[in-house]
Amino acid sequence: MGSAASTKKSATVWASKTKQRREGERSHDEKDVDEASIGDVATVSEDDKISAALVDHKTRLSEHPEIEKLLPSFQEAIDTIEKCIADPASSDSLEKVYNVVDHNIRQPAMTYTSKEQRRLICDQLAFDKFVWTIHGYCESLLNTGPLNRSEPLFMTYVSCADIITSLSDRSSMICDQCRQTGFLERIIQHSKENKYANDHDPKINRINTLFVITCISIVNNCAKGGVSRQFFTELDTIKAVLPYSKSSDIVLQSITYMTLAYLVDEDDEQSDLIAADDKIIRFLIHHLKIALSVPDKTSPQAGIAAEEIAQALSCLANNDKNKPKIMEAGTVPLLATLMKDGDEKEQLYAVKTIWNLAFDETCRENIKGESGVIEIIEGLKTHNSQEIQKAANGALWVLEGQQKLRDTSEKQGDVSEAGEECQHVMISYQWDVQNLMIKVKGHLEKNGYRVWMDLEQMGGSTLQAMADAVENSAVVLMCVSQKYRDSPNCRVEAEYAFQLRKDVVPLMVEDKYKPTGWLGAIVGTKFYVHFARKNANFEVCMKQLVRELGERGMVGRKRKHAVADISTVETAVATPSTSHVTRNSSSHPANKWTEVNVKSWMNDNGIEMKTKQTITGEDLVFLTNLRDEAPEFFYSYVVNHLGITTLRGMRRLRNALEKF
Repeated sequence: MGSAASTKKSATVWASKTKQRREGERSHDEKDVDEASIGDVATVSEDDKISAALVDHKTRLSEHPEIEKLLPSFQEAIDTIEKCIADPASSDSLEKVYNVVDHNIRQPAMTYTSKEQRRLICDQLAFDKFVWTIHGYCESLLNTGPLNRSEPLFMTYVSCADIITSLSDRSSMICDQCRQTGFLERIIQHSKENKYANDHDPKINRINTLFVITCISIVNNCAKGGVSRQFFTELDTIKAVLPYSKSSDIVLQSITYMTLAYLVDEDDEQSDLIAADDKIIRFLIHHLKIALSVPDKTSPQAGIAAEEIAQALSCLANNDKNKPKIMEAGTVPLLATLMKDGDEKEQLYAVKTIWNLAFDETCRENIKGESGVIEIIEGLKTHNSQEIQKAANGALWVLEGQQKLRDTSEKQGDVSEAGEECQHVMISYQWDVQNLMIKVKGHLEKNGYRVWMDLEQMGGSTLQAMADAVENSAVVLMCVSQKYRDSPNCRVEAEYAFQLRKDVVPLMVEDKYKPTGWLGAIVGTKFYVHFARKNANFEVCMKQLVRELGERGMVGRKRKHAVADISTVETAVATPSTSHVTRNSSSHPANKWTEVNVKSWMNDNGIEMKTKQTITGEDLVFLTNLRDEAPEFFYSYVVNHLGITTLRGMRRLRNALEKF
């Protein structure tokens, strides 16, 4: 901790920089996108998104004069807080900040209750860079010394954090600014300091608990609001949050479980926290039952609504290891109730959970066996919400099999009526990177390629268009990211391409992301074009992509093979999870092998695996199929996860699997 003079000086510098950054970024946001340099891939994409969001926000704001009139008071709050940064701990500053946050920000956010009104308030504050100002003030407070829990200084700090909790729950832009400013990192640091939850004074202990709830709520909001899982992994956030799952405070415990649902990835070292111990899943299902039994659909004990629980379950169901656990907990009838009688958000998250569960063969059959579920989903195909329509049709595509949805097609197994030259490059992407992919599409077309790209977020009957696009592709470009892996719609596209044995070129669109689960099985160790690296140059990336594509998908290039007859394409699922055994292997006798049987087989064949994993007979069956279907991923997995690094070891494993 520095002297008072140095603290005041650093706070003054922060105030100046915050104001300059806020004004500069607001000016930058309003620039025409064409001014951005195409050389910086990330900047172009981000500028496009901000510009489009700002235009949309201003249009929506003009329709709500009651929110427009609040803008001067928002600016007054920001200006007041910035003036207090230089001397944050004075009684005058503490009182001003506390009052202006409460009167100018919190009260309007509570007064206007419609979702559109609250979204407009949050987005306006995001465009005003409110988080930058709050973070600057909070950092200045921390620079004055330890926060005594019984003093007004701490209560003002908590008030600032609490308003960010409310705003981040409704705006993904606020969430992203929490990450950009360092505010989210600071909140995670607070969560790691367990002392906040322990004090001999019951009153102080309660204040501490409320502060921890506030901190973890911000982490939860940001995790579900678009901040990448990689960010949280680098800050070891799971380790910071996990201890609170044992809290005696039911609200703190529930928000911790909800947060873990968003943080734990399928191949994380800590993924077994959820998969092996289904406590989180059982907790959520228990409170979903309670929520559905009361009029406001909110569990009074945990303080979590049915909509929030359904959203968390949808996220948990992305993890293939969790799917059987969720099914075994009796979730489907509860989801059916939400799909039938819930509001729009409840229906959406419920059908998305069903969609994710359906990628598991056992879960798929169980869902189909639940009375009335398919009929309820069929009914959602005509819902007013396009998002629900899309999810319902996607779920049915997976549940009922692609064949049924394509029975109306007259060209099964035939070359498209467009002729032999119809093959194209297909771009499969998650909506978040659309602007970047539009630029990729334009560049490829200038280089003589025929490119197919969905520009309208396909849903409903357009799943037929997706299937046609995959079948008529010479190569599929897969935009690899966490969001792509978590999207059931992207998974449908990717696995359909995998089933038809289409060539795949992965485009890395998230820096430092390592594909796992089903996506890792498909892209394996293929050559990546890295659009997401820092200082990535668009032109250089495109040269690499064109070189990799070669003549595939070029206008005038003859089709190599007719489209496979999809009636003969089996419903294979690309995943390293043991819950999926592909291509006619369900009857293999090794599926019933115990751990002892596996060890005996390994000893007989001289195979030594340096892994702590428990290898089952089902795993061996899966590895046998994986070696044929995704050899690059197979050998990468053998080296990196099973610890077989010598040629002799690989040869023994290969020979043993061939005789398997």
